[in-house]
Amino acid sequence: MEVIYSVGSKIPGGGIGNVAYYAIDALKKRKILKKSISTGGQIVDIKFPFLNLVPSWVVKDNLFDFFSSFFVEKCSIFHGWNNMCYFAAKRAKKFGAKIVVERASSHIKTQEDLLKEEYKIWGVEGSAVNPFTLKKSLLEYEIADYILVPSEFARKSFLDWGLDPRKVKLLPFGVDLNKFKKKQKLPEKFTCLFIGQVGIRKGVQYLLKAWRNLSLKNSELVIVGPIFPDFKKFLKDFVLPESVKFVDYSYDLPSLYKSASVFVFPSIEEGSALVTYEAMASGLPIITTKNSGSPIEEGKTGFIVPIRDFNSLAEKIEYFQDNPSKILEFGNNARNEIENYSWNAYQKKLVNFYSRIKYD
Repeated sequence: MEVIYSVGSKIPGGGIGNVAYYAIDALKKRKILKKSISTGGQIVDIKFPFLNLVPSWVVKDNLFDFFSSFFVEKCSIFHGWNNMCYFAAKRAKKFGAKIVVERASSHIKTQEDLLKEEYKIWGVEGSAVNPFTLKKSLLEYEIADYILVPSEFARKSFLDWGLDPRKVKLLPFGVDLNKFKKKQKLPEKFTCLFIGQVGIRKGVQYLLKAWRNLSLKNSELVIVGPIFPDFKKFLKDFVLPESVKFVDYSYDLPSLYKSASVFVFPSIEEGSALVTYEAMASGLPIITTKNSGSPIEEGKTGFIVPIRDFNSLAEKIEYFQDNPSKILEFGNNARNEIENYSWNAYQKKLVNFYSRIKYD
Protein backbone atom coordinates (compact mmCIF):
# COMPACT_ATOMS: atom_id res chain seq x y z
CA MET A 1 0.00 0.00 0.00
CA GLU A 2 1.27 3.48 -0.92
CA VAL A 3 -0.56 6.65 0.12
CA ILE A 4 -0.26 10.21 -1.17
CA TYR A 5 -1.61 12.62 1.44
CA SER A 6 -2.47 16.19 0.41
CA VAL A 7 -3.78 19.10 2.52
CA GLY A 8 -3.64 22.84 1.81
CA SER A 9 -2.60 23.81 5.31
CA LYS A 10 0.51 24.27 7.46
CA ILE A 11 1.32 21.11 9.41
CA PRO A 12 0.78 21.34 12.29
CA GLY A 13 -1.09 24.61 12.25
CA GLY A 14 -4.40 24.40 14.04
CA GLY A 15 -7.61 22.75 12.84
CA ILE A 16 -7.08 20.44 9.88
CA GLY A 17 -3.35 21.12 10.03
CA ASN A 18 -3.23 19.35 13.39
CA VAL A 19 -5.35 16.46 12.14
CA ALA A 20 -3.11 16.09 9.09
CA TYR A 21 0.02 16.08 11.27
CA TYR A 22 -1.10 12.95 13.11
CA ALA A 23 -2.29 11.31 9.89
CA ILE A 24 1.06 11.84 8.15
CA ASP A 25 2.92 10.73 11.28
CA ALA A 26 0.94 7.47 11.31
CA LEU A 27 1.63 6.81 7.62
CA LYS A 28 5.34 7.48 8.05
CA LYS A 29 5.64 5.16 11.06
CA ARG A 30 3.90 2.35 9.18
CA LYS A 31 5.96 3.03 6.05
CA ILE A 32 2.94 3.40 3.78
CA LEU A 33 3.36 7.09 2.95
CA LYS A 34 4.59 7.64 -0.59
CA LYS A 35 4.38 11.42 -0.51
CA SER A 36 2.88 14.23 1.57
CA ILE A 37 1.93 17.63 0.15
CA SER A 38 0.98 20.79 2.08
CA THR A 39 1.67 24.52 2.40
CA GLY A 40 4.35 23.96 5.04
CA GLY A 41 5.67 21.72 7.79
CA GLN A 42 8.88 19.91 8.69
CA ILE A 43 7.40 16.44 8.24
CA VAL A 44 6.08 17.23 4.72
CA ASP A 45 7.74 16.17 1.45
CA ILE A 46 6.31 18.76 -0.98
CA LYS A 47 5.29 22.18 0.30
CA PHE A 48 4.23 25.55 -1.06
CA PRO A 49 4.79 28.01 1.84
CA PHE A 50 4.20 31.08 -0.34
CA LEU A 51 0.50 30.14 -0.47
CA ASN A 52 0.19 30.95 3.24
CA LEU A 53 0.53 34.61 2.24
CA VAL A 54 -2.57 34.48 0.01
CA PRO A 55 -5.37 36.32 1.90
CA SER A 56 -8.29 34.60 0.14
CA TRP A 57 -9.05 31.04 1.26
CA VAL A 58 -10.78 30.30 -2.05
CA VAL A 59 -7.79 31.42 -4.11
CA LYS A 60 -5.32 29.70 -1.80
CA ASP A 61 -7.14 26.36 -1.82
CA ASN A 62 -7.44 26.31 -5.61
CA LEU A 63 -3.84 27.32 -6.21
CA PHE A 64 -2.75 24.60 -3.81
CA ASP A 65 -4.87 22.04 -5.65
CA PHE A 66 -3.45 23.13 -9.01
CA PHE A 67 0.20 23.04 -7.89
CA SER A 68 -0.13 19.80 -5.93
CA SER A 69 -1.67 17.98 -8.92
CA PHE A 70 1.73 18.10 -10.70
CA PHE A 71 3.28 16.02 -7.91
CA VAL A 72 0.69 13.24 -7.96
CA GLU A 73 1.96 9.93 -9.27
CA LYS A 74 1.00 6.26 -9.18
CA CYS A 75 -0.19 5.23 -5.71
CA SER A 76 -2.71 2.91 -4.03
CA ILE A 77 -4.64 5.65 -2.21
CA PHE A 78 -4.86 9.40 -2.70
CA HIS A 79 -6.08 11.19 0.44
CA GLY A 80 -7.03 14.85 0.01
CA TRP A 81 -9.03 17.41 1.95
CA ASN A 82 -12.29 18.83 0.66
CA ASN A 83 -12.10 22.02 -1.47
CA MET A 84 -8.35 21.45 -1.95
CA CYS A 85 -7.97 18.32 -4.03
CA TYR A 86 -10.17 18.00 -7.14
CA PHE A 87 -7.40 18.43 -9.75
CA ALA A 88 -4.99 16.26 -7.77
CA ALA A 89 -7.61 13.56 -7.14
CA LYS A 90 -8.57 13.54 -10.82
CA ARG A 91 -4.95 12.90 -11.75
CA ALA A 92 -4.58 10.18 -9.07
CA LYS A 93 -7.72 8.51 -10.43
CA LYS A 94 -6.02 8.16 -13.83
CA PHE A 95 -3.25 6.21 -12.10
CA GLY A 96 -5.85 3.83 -10.65
CA ALA A 97 -5.75 5.13 -7.07
CA LYS A 98 -8.66 4.93 -4.67
CA ILE A 99 -9.73 8.47 -3.77
CA VAL A 100 -10.37 9.46 -0.16
CA VAL A 101 -11.73 12.97 0.45
CA GLU A 102 -11.78 14.17 4.06
CA ARG A 103 -14.38 16.77 5.02
CA ALA A 104 -14.05 18.69 8.32
CA SER A 105 -17.62 20.00 8.20
CA SER A 106 -21.10 18.86 7.23
CA HIS A 107 -22.09 18.40 3.57
CA ILE A 108 -21.47 21.73 1.88
CA LYS A 109 -25.15 22.14 0.94
CA THR A 110 -26.16 21.55 4.56
CA GLN A 111 -23.59 24.14 5.54
CA GLU A 112 -24.94 26.56 2.93
CA ASP A 113 -28.57 26.10 4.03
CA LEU A 114 -27.78 26.65 7.71
CA LEU A 115 -25.66 29.72 7.04
CA LYS A 116 -28.22 31.20 4.64
CA GLU A 117 -30.81 30.98 7.41
CA GLU A 118 -28.41 32.59 9.87
CA TYR A 119 -27.42 35.39 7.49
CA LYS A 120 -31.09 36.15 6.91
CA ILE A 121 -31.79 36.32 10.66
CA TRP A 122 -28.96 38.76 11.32
CA GLY A 123 -29.07 40.74 8.07
CA VAL A 124 -25.67 39.63 6.83
CA GLU A 125 -25.15 40.32 3.14
CA GLY A 126 -23.25 38.16 0.67
CA SER A 127 -23.04 34.47 -0.19
CA ALA A 128 -23.07 32.03 2.70
CA VAL A 129 -20.79 29.75 0.67
CA ASN A 130 -18.66 30.82 -2.28
CA PRO A 131 -20.38 29.50 -5.46
CA PHE A 132 -17.14 28.15 -6.93
CA THR A 133 -16.30 26.39 -3.65
CA LEU A 134 -19.77 24.86 -3.62
CA LYS A 135 -19.41 23.52 -7.16
CA LYS A 136 -15.92 22.18 -6.53
CA SER A 137 -16.93 20.47 -3.28
CA LEU A 138 -19.70 18.60 -5.06
CA LEU A 139 -17.27 17.50 -7.78
CA GLU A 140 -14.92 16.15 -5.13
CA TYR A 141 -17.75 14.21 -3.48
CA GLU A 142 -18.52 12.72 -6.89
CA ILE A 143 -14.96 11.69 -7.73
CA ALA A 144 -14.27 10.27 -4.25
CA ASP A 145 -14.47 6.56 -3.58
CA TYR A 146 -14.77 7.37 0.11
CA ILE A 147 -15.57 10.49 2.13
CA LEU A 148 -14.26 10.74 5.69
CA VAL A 149 -16.23 12.83 8.20
CA PRO A 150 -15.54 13.39 11.92
CA SER A 151 -19.01 13.15 13.48
CA GLU A 152 -22.39 11.50 13.19
CA PHE A 153 -23.95 14.92 12.52
CA ALA A 154 -21.65 15.39 9.52
CA ARG A 155 -22.22 11.83 8.32
CA LYS A 156 -26.01 12.20 8.47
CA SER A 157 -25.80 15.42 6.44
CA PHE A 158 -24.22 13.48 3.57
CA LEU A 159 -26.82 10.73 3.77
CA ASP A 160 -29.56 13.38 3.77
CA TRP A 161 -28.23 14.57 0.41
CA GLY A 162 -28.44 11.08 -1.04
CA LEU A 163 -24.88 9.78 -0.81
CA ASP A 164 -24.34 6.05 -0.50
CA PRO A 165 -23.81 5.13 3.20
CA ARG A 166 -21.04 2.76 2.12
CA LYS A 167 -19.14 5.72 0.72
CA VAL A 168 -19.34 7.97 3.80
CA LYS A 169 -17.09 6.82 6.65
CA LEU A 170 -16.98 8.13 10.22
CA LEU A 171 -13.53 8.92 11.63
CA PRO A 172 -13.60 11.11 14.78
CA PHE A 173 -10.68 13.44 15.46
CA GLY A 174 -8.36 13.15 18.45
CA VAL A 175 -6.73 15.16 21.23
CA ASP A 176 -3.32 15.35 22.92
CA LEU A 177 -4.10 13.89 26.34
CA ASN A 178 -0.68 14.90 27.71
CA LYS A 179 -0.94 18.53 26.64
CA PHE A 180 -4.49 19.03 27.92
CA LYS A 181 -4.85 17.81 31.49
CA LYS A 182 -7.69 17.85 34.00
CA LYS A 183 -7.57 20.80 36.37
CA GLN A 184 -7.49 20.07 40.08
CA LYS A 185 -9.89 22.70 41.41
CA LEU A 186 -12.54 25.18 40.36
CA PRO A 187 -11.60 28.80 39.65
CA GLU A 188 -12.69 31.35 42.26
CA LYS A 189 -14.87 33.14 39.70
CA PHE A 190 -17.45 31.19 37.68
CA THR A 191 -16.02 31.42 34.16
CA CYS A 192 -17.63 30.37 30.90
CA LEU A 193 -15.17 29.95 28.04
CA PHE A 194 -15.58 29.99 24.26
CA ILE A 195 -12.63 29.40 21.91
CA GLY A 196 -12.91 29.57 18.13
CA GLN A 197 -13.71 31.83 15.23
CA VAL A 198 -15.95 34.58 16.59
CA GLY A 199 -18.54 34.59 13.85
CA ILE A 200 -22.13 33.95 12.91
CA ARG A 201 -21.41 30.29 12.06
CA LYS A 202 -20.18 29.56 15.59
CA GLY A 203 -23.35 30.87 17.22
CA VAL A 204 -21.55 33.32 19.51
CA GLN A 205 -24.42 35.79 19.03
CA TYR A 206 -26.73 33.44 20.96
CA LEU A 207 -24.16 32.93 23.69
CA LEU A 208 -23.93 36.70 24.20
CA LYS A 209 -27.72 37.02 24.34
CA ALA A 210 -27.93 34.19 26.86
CA TRP A 211 -25.20 35.72 29.00
CA ARG A 212 -26.76 39.19 28.99
CA ASN A 213 -30.10 37.75 30.11
CA LEU A 214 -28.52 35.91 33.05
CA SER A 215 -26.77 38.76 34.91
CA LEU A 216 -24.80 36.30 37.06
CA LYS A 217 -22.79 37.53 40.04
CA ASN A 218 -19.04 36.87 40.40
CA SER A 219 -18.99 35.44 36.89
CA GLU A 220 -17.39 36.16 33.53
CA LEU A 221 -17.66 35.06 29.92
CA VAL A 222 -14.33 34.80 28.10
CA ILE A 223 -14.43 34.69 24.28
CA VAL A 224 -11.16 33.76 22.62
CA GLY A 225 -10.52 34.02 18.89
CA PRO A 226 -10.48 36.29 15.83
CA ILE A 227 -13.63 38.35 15.23
CA PHE A 228 -14.97 37.65 11.73
CA PRO A 229 -16.44 40.41 9.51
CA ASP A 230 -19.95 38.91 9.59
CA PHE A 231 -19.95 39.31 13.39
CA LYS A 232 -18.88 42.94 13.58
CA LYS A 233 -22.33 44.23 12.61
CA PHE A 234 -23.89 42.24 15.45
CA LEU A 235 -21.37 43.59 17.98
CA LYS A 236 -21.95 47.14 16.78
CA ASP A 237 -25.64 46.95 17.71
CA PHE A 238 -25.25 44.80 20.85
CA VAL A 239 -24.73 46.21 24.36
CA LEU A 240 -22.09 44.03 26.01
CA PRO A 241 -22.17 43.37 29.74
CA GLU A 242 -18.98 44.32 31.59
CA SER A 243 -18.50 40.65 32.51
CA VAL A 244 -17.72 39.73 28.87
CA LYS A 245 -14.03 39.63 27.91
CA PHE A 246 -12.74 39.29 24.35
CA VAL A 247 -9.25 37.80 24.10
CA ASP A 248 -7.00 37.47 21.05
CA TYR A 249 -6.19 33.91 20.11
CA SER A 250 -3.56 32.43 22.40
CA TYR A 251 -1.27 29.46 21.83
CA ASP A 252 -1.34 28.79 25.58
CA LEU A 253 -4.68 27.03 25.31
CA PRO A 254 -4.09 24.68 28.29
CA SER A 255 -3.96 27.68 30.65
CA LEU A 256 -7.19 29.08 29.19
CA TYR A 257 -9.01 25.80 29.79
CA LYS A 258 -7.62 25.54 33.33
CA SER A 259 -8.95 29.02 34.14
CA ALA A 260 -12.53 28.10 33.13
CA SER A 261 -15.48 26.45 34.85
CA VAL A 262 -17.50 25.47 31.77
CA PHE A 263 -16.87 25.38 28.01
CA VAL A 264 -19.70 26.72 25.83
CA PHE A 265 -19.73 26.11 22.08
CA PRO A 266 -23.12 26.93 20.47
CA SER A 267 -22.10 26.28 16.86
CA ILE A 268 -24.67 26.49 14.04
CA GLU A 269 -22.62 24.27 11.72
CA GLU A 270 -19.52 22.20 12.28
CA GLY A 271 -17.83 18.91 11.59
CA SER A 272 -16.40 18.14 15.00
CA ALA A 273 -14.66 21.06 16.68
CA LEU A 274 -11.25 20.16 18.12
CA VAL A 275 -11.72 22.71 20.91
CA THR A 276 -14.48 20.58 22.43
CA TYR A 277 -12.08 17.61 22.57
CA GLU A 278 -9.47 19.83 24.24
CA ALA A 279 -11.97 21.21 26.75
CA MET A 280 -13.12 17.71 27.67
CA ALA A 281 -9.50 16.58 28.11
CA SER A 282 -9.05 19.59 30.42
CA GLY A 283 -11.90 18.37 32.61
CA LEU A 284 -14.52 20.91 31.56
CA PRO A 285 -18.25 20.24 31.17
CA ILE A 286 -19.47 21.12 27.68
CA ILE A 287 -22.58 23.04 26.66
CA THR A 288 -22.97 22.74 22.92
CA THR A 289 -25.29 21.94 20.03
CA LYS A 290 -25.83 18.72 18.10
CA ASN A 291 -24.46 20.56 15.06
CA SER A 292 -21.05 20.95 16.71
CA GLY A 293 -20.37 17.22 16.23
CA SER A 294 -18.86 17.04 19.71
CA PRO A 295 -18.30 13.64 21.36
CA ILE A 296 -20.26 14.45 24.52
CA GLU A 297 -22.88 12.41 26.33
CA GLU A 298 -26.01 14.33 27.26
CA GLY A 299 -26.43 14.72 31.01
CA LYS A 300 -23.08 13.07 31.80
CA THR A 301 -20.26 15.04 30.17
CA GLY A 302 -22.31 18.07 29.21
CA PHE A 303 -25.55 19.30 27.69
CA ILE A 304 -26.73 19.52 24.08
CA VAL A 305 -29.03 22.44 23.33
CA PRO A 306 -30.88 23.29 20.09
CA ILE A 307 -29.15 25.70 17.73
CA ARG A 308 -30.21 29.35 18.13
CA ASP A 309 -31.86 28.63 21.52
CA PHE A 310 -30.30 31.23 23.81
CA ASN A 311 -32.82 30.47 26.55
CA SER A 312 -31.63 26.86 26.76
CA LEU A 313 -28.04 28.08 26.75
CA ALA A 314 -28.80 30.39 29.65
CA GLU A 315 -30.58 27.61 31.56
CA LYS A 316 -27.61 25.22 31.29
CA ILE A 317 -25.06 27.89 32.17
CA GLU A 318 -27.07 28.82 35.25
CA TYR A 319 -27.36 25.13 36.19
CA PHE A 320 -23.59 24.82 36.50
CA GLN A 321 -23.27 28.16 38.29
CA ASP A 322 -25.81 26.98 40.86
CA ASN A 323 -24.28 23.49 41.17
CA PRO A 324 -20.48 23.67 41.52
CA SER A 325 -20.26 19.97 42.43
CA LYS A 326 -21.76 19.15 39.03
CA ILE A 327 -18.95 21.06 37.32
CA LEU A 328 -16.46 18.64 38.86
CA GLU A 329 -18.64 15.59 38.24
CA PHE A 330 -19.32 16.38 34.58
CA GLY A 331 -15.69 17.48 34.10
CA ASN A 332 -14.36 14.18 35.45
CA ASN A 333 -16.76 12.29 33.20
CA ALA A 334 -15.64 14.39 30.22
CA ARG A 335 -11.98 13.60 30.82
CA ASN A 336 -12.71 9.89 31.18
CA GLU A 337 -14.76 9.82 27.98
CA ILE A 338 -12.31 11.76 25.84
CA GLU A 339 -9.51 9.35 26.73
CA ASN A 340 -11.09 7.13 24.07
CA TYR A 341 -10.25 9.84 21.50
CA SER A 342 -6.47 10.08 21.71
CA TRP A 343 -4.51 10.88 18.57
CA ASN A 344 -3.08 7.39 18.82
CA ALA A 345 -6.64 6.03 18.52
CA TYR A 346 -7.23 8.29 15.50
CA GLN A 347 -4.08 6.98 13.83
CA LYS A 348 -5.03 3.35 14.35
CA LYS A 349 -8.53 3.92 12.97
CA LEU A 350 -7.17 5.75 9.92
CA VAL A 351 -4.71 2.97 9.04
CA ASN A 352 -7.37 0.31 9.66
CA PHE A 353 -9.67 2.20 7.29
CA TYR A 354 -6.98 2.18 4.59
CA SER A 355 -6.39 -1.54 5.05
CA ARG A 356 -10.08 -2.30 4.53
CA ILE A 357 -10.43 -0.30 1.33
CA LYS A 358 -9.36 -3.14 -0.97
CA TYR A 359 -12.02 -5.42 0.55
CA ASP A 360 -14.97 -3.03 0.22
